[in-house]
Amino acid sequence: MSKYLAVSGYPISHSLSPLIFDRFFNKENDNNSYYSRLSVKNPRELLYMKDKLDLYGFNITSPFKQSIIEYLDDIQTDAEKMNSVNTVLSSNNKLKGYNTDYHGVIKILKQKGINPKNKRVLILGAGGAASSVIFGLKMYSDKLTVINRTEKKAVRLADKFGINYISYNNFENIIKNKDLLISTIPVNKFPFDLNSIPDDITIFNAYYKKNQLEEFAKSNNIKYINGKDWLINQAITAYNIFLKRHLNDFQINKNELEITAKNIGFIGFMKSGKTSVGKQVAKKLNKKFIDIDELIEKKENRKISKIFENKGEKYFRKIEEEIILNLDCKDCVISYGGGVIKNQKIIEKVKSFSYNIWLWADSESIMKRKETDNRPLFKKSQEDIKKMIKRRFEAYYRSSDLIINTDNKALKGVIKHAVYEADNLFQ
Repeated sequence: MSKYLAVSGYPISHSLSPLIFDRFFNKENDNNSYYSRLSVKNPRELLYMKDKLDLYGFNITSPFKQSIIEYLDDIQTDAEKMNSVNTVLSSNNKLKGYNTDYHGVIKILKQKGINPKNKRVLILGAGGAASSVIFGLKMYSDKLTVINRTEKKAVRLADKFGINYISYNNFENIIKNKDLLISTIPVNKFPFDLNSIPDDITIFNAYYKKNQLEEFAKSNNIKYINGKDWLINQAITAYNIFLKRHLNDFQINKNELEITAKNIGFIGFMKSGKTSVGKQVAKKLNKKFIDIDELIEKKENRKISKIFENKGEKYFRKIEEEIILNLDCKDCVISYGGGVIKNQKIIEKVKSFSYNIWLWADSESIMKRKETDNRPLFKKSQEDIKKMIKRRFEAYYRSSDLIINTDNKALKGVIKHAVYEADNLFQ
């Protein structure tokens, strides 16, 4: 039985978790588990999509690590103490929350030869990630200090764990006597004077995209721990929770953990908005837009409805395959036809050729949108459409890099959502 997993946040298009889990699946010869990204704006939408996608479990990142808790049926004791959840398992219609972040922090420090015992540590940030860091390090050191732009959050976190906090404008003074700086804020531009950071410190940055702090550390020969190390180690524990495995140390070449596709593809069932959304994303990002259906109509010099009527679906799929397999562009937004996932050759091309955003909608929403459509497949009943969507579900899921819910959403809002995620991907 297939198991569907995801990482959810907003934004989430940049997450490397699917790349890591794919390596876990390969190592374990698991051909029945799939992992994607799910972009939602709040925990309620996340739980709605959990049910619609039949998720077996999901990871959570900013900004939902704390706000998800009120929706859970049960919570691991450590996660409750941290008031932060990054892993949720769905079992018997019950949701249980876990925190694997703190395992990753301690594990990677020891892997890098850093004994956390009695270390003087400055933690930047006061969200769920910072809470996990403090919880893990408190087992080894009582010399922890937290700093955050919103001082009330820093004070609240410091009081919760019995550690120190400092005012935001005192960073330059206090950093001079610290052994370890752990930054949990998701920014590529560091908010303080980098020259105030001493050469003999170790920097541990949870933010793993290209950033100013990493560049400074490397140029000044300062020991630096990339957030990818943390991500990998916490993912191992999450994987074991999801699939009841005992995967231990797992070596991944961090240089391989990169999203390399420059093209963006839109996949999904008919009337999910692929063309309308794709056009606007291409316009906003100044990329060329390609509509596969338009290319087919141009090649055949007739509408798709007429191709189906006169030549049949088999002929249409043959032309579709020929066009997609010969597609060649390097900075494009592409709207793929709803049935491309029926063809394994096309799936392989699409997965390697573009970063694919699945615009998801259920059968009821699709049927409401079909009234102005004269395509042959829309002559079918809602029950037939529902069955067709169900048959295609797994192929859509494993072909997707990102999932966006379009159910009961205005087109303008879906476009804005897709532009935000696409823009985040290329930052």
